[in-house]
Amino acid sequence: MDVQTFLANLGTISEAPGGIERVRDLVLDLAVAGRLVTQDASEQPVLRALTQARISRGPFIKTKVPGGRRVPRTPDKSETGFAVPAGWEWARLDDLAEYVNGLAFSQSTWSDEGLPIIRIQNLTNLLAEFNFASGEFPHDHLVSNGDILVSWSATLEAFLWDRGPGVLNQHIFKVIPNEALVDGKFLFHLLRHSIRHLAGSEAAHGLAMKHINRGPFITFPVALPPLAEQTRIVAKVDELMALCDDLEARQRAREVVATRARASALNSLRQAQATDDFAAAWARIRTNWAIMAESPEAISELRQTVRDLAVRGRLVTGRSAGTRQTESSDAPSGAKEMPLEASVATWNPCRLGNVIELISGQHLKPESYNTNGEGLPYLTGPADFSSDGPIATRWTTERKTVALQGDLLLTVKGAGIGKTNILKFEEAAISRQLMAVRAVGLHRDFLALVLESIREDLLAAQVGIAIPGIGRADVEDIELLLPPESEQERIVATVDELMRTCDDLELALLERSDVTRRLATAATRAEAF
Repeated sequence: MDVQTFLANLGTISEAPGGIERVRDLVLDLAVAGRLVTQDASEQPVLRALTQARISRGPFIKTKVPGGRRVPRTPDKSETGFAVPAGWEWARLDDLAEYVNGLAFSQSTWSDEGLPIIRIQNLTNLLAEFNFASGEFPHDHLVSNGDILVSWSATLEAFLWDRGPGVLNQHIFKVIPNEALVDGKFLFHLLRHSIRHLAGSEAAHGLAMKHINRGPFITFPVALPPLAEQTRIVAKVDELMALCDDLEARQRAREVVATRARASALNSLRQAQATDDFAAAWARIRTNWAIMAESPEAISELRQTVRDLAVRGRLVTGRSAGTRQTESSDAPSGAKEMPLEASVATWNPCRLGNVIELISGQHLKPESYNTNGEGLPYLTGPADFSSDGPIATRWTTERKTVALQGDLLLTVKGAGIGKTNILKFEEAAISRQLMAVRAVGLHRDFLALVLESIREDLLAAQVGIAIPGIGRADVEDIELLLPPESEQERIVATVDELMRTCDDLELALLERSDVTRRLATAATRAEAF
């Protein structure tokens, strides 16, 4: 693929998840490898300027690297990843600039006036407040607009400073370019590319807070083009980055429109007063979902709306025996002789605990269960859940608390509070992170809808910090309206029908996302150029 073909497909590539960031990364990859602009044989090669810059600095870089070895200024072939274009030379970051570390300001040195102290948080967050310091500071630690700053601890990135005079804090390098050798803006792009590679290498240390030591940083090998070509590369990078910014702004605008359209459509579902209204609202969603949802994750909101309407009696009407059922390809079947709200008048208020049996799980010590399939499946939490029911990874011969096939397993402790799964095994032992909810006075699948719809209530009821949880009363004391059994069955059938449509909509979004993702992956591989 050539650059022009890539640019022609830029809009499509940017639609993929993370597509714009991939494009930005690729632009830098191409820029620093000499593939973004054509070389001009009339331009002065960089070798003479590079050689001159090295004369006063010696053949080796004065720094510490792993193993204590001396680092020659000229990288060998084992360090370089590609053949440089004509007129280019391999160098190291140390050849191109001085890197001055900031001062170690302590809280006791802060002042109410003076110069802003530029800390890492001021680089990454435009709203972060400044601390100030007054007094005289070395010139190399003073920062002005246009200076390149490199954060080498916690946040690993290069920044162009544009917020006025300041003084530099520790853990940040001020970069002073050798202007006879490198264009400042080209160096900025080169640093960003280099830091990205260093951050993903063994040069980055630390678990909680990653950092790059000075030695591996300044000895990092880079390809250096002639000064005139650097200027042309910068112009092209700036042009493409501006295009990425524009694509990103359009993408955000589409997301706002999609969110508003989806909210309006879902609100129409919630406000439907009769089955005709509901059918029209559902048809609107089904027809326009592709422009209402930018990602498959949006389908969860639609599913939750369906469940909420189901348990509130706003999904189907009550109907008399012998009433003919209406069929529609875009909406669930249901009678039209009664407004949706009238159905709830026949529902009975009750406490959830009156229509279920609740079985609390019990903890088993490691010596009481096994992994070789001996005994009952032992389920310990939502990590065992799947779309087709729990998957056993442990078994036990102890029958402390046993759930039966068809029971709803409810997560009552830990991060997954409220998550449910239907038990498909004939029976299973359950841990204290779970409760088995057994329907005794209502349809099992309607109970599943109820539990899904009250998950936010259960989350709000949780107590505890290290291991949050809910108790039996939090489940049993839930108040609900219970429809007649025949209506429960119709509600469940309607929900199943709507969920199949949700599955279709989700699949279409996944397929669209997958196509753009694969196109973006193929198109943003530097070796494809």
